[in-house]
Amino acid sequence: MYVIDPGQQFVYEFEINSRAGTYWFHPHPHGRTGVQLYRGLSGLFIVEDDKESRAGLPNYEYELTWVLQDRRFNQDNQLVYTTNHMQMMMGHYGDRILVNGLSNHVEEVANTAYRIRIFNGSNARFYKLAWNDGRPMKAIGTDGGLLEQPLDKPYVMLAPAERIEIYLDLGDTQVGDNIILQSHAFEGGMMMGMGGMGRMRGMMGMN
Repeated sequence: MYVIDPGQQFVYEFEINSRAGTYWFHPHPHGRTGVQLYRGLSGLFIVEDDKESRAGLPNYEYELTWVLQDRRFNQDNQLVYTTNHMQMMMGHYGDRILVNGLSNHVEEVANTAYRIRIFNGSNARFYKLAWNDGRPMKAIGTDGGLLEQPLDKPYVMLAPAERIEIYLDLGDTQVGDNIILQSHAFEGGMMMGMGGMGRMRGMMGMN
């Protein structure tokens, strides 16, 4: 609500009364929201409560958070955000997918269970996410918090600003195995997906 001058700060204090879940925040200035999100003015905050803690889900080093974003860079490796007519109508799309700001994000993990929070931080792109070895995507939570029971799906669709929580049991893996989260191509009008370049290679590496 308030303009903050360069070099100044404004401290917001508020009480969170939402249920446990993965939430996000971003600025919302008229006509500038898209470009400010694209340049990084957004983030996640995680709400926990006693009910969730009793679920006994993996936590601490066994809880991962991945932010997916598609970005476009120029020859000087600077972000490019264009506003031609097509992108004003359809949304801005990048040609490179980043995970937590990295082009080839790799997690070194153990052969145990993980809770993975995934956030689609892209401006317009939808993702069709699946594991490369065909194991099901075990969804345990969405934008509204934990589900009543886990759901096994061959893939999950994630629209901009949506969150999904995945339970991944790596107890059947060996040292040196690689589990890769892929973004599959799909067709759906304005929601068209991105294959090939949309694959997040090496997102998880067993070491």
